[in-house]
Amino acid sequence: MANLDAVGTQQLTVGVAAVGLTVPQTANRALIRVSSANVRFNDFVAPTASVGFPLYVDDIINYDGELSLLKFI
Repeated sequence: MANLDAVGTQQLTVGVAAVGLTVPQTANRALIRVSSANVRFNDFVAPTASVGFPLYVDDIINYDGELSLLKFI
């Protein structure tokens, strides 16, 4: 198994407009934890209140897709 080294950390405030991550240049995956409110995410179209994949408080995902396309609402 490859070593996984942290190259950054970020906290997002998610509201009514989709927001993305500020991705460090060497990042190729993200460990994402939802801490205070349910959200939706998508990496192909902008998520809305009814479009996207739901994440619930205390969910954790290991995302290894295109980080610059990842958006939350």
